[in-house]
Amino acid sequence: MAAAAGGKEMMRAPHILIKHKGSRCKASWKDP
Repeated sequence: MAAAAGGKEMMRAPHILIKHKGSRCKASWKDP
């Protein structure tokens, strides 16, 4: 999806990207 943006953001704040991705992914398939 956003490899370029994700890579840059991950280097800046990996915990933020992981939190956002995890939260969204979990809520996505948990609450459709």
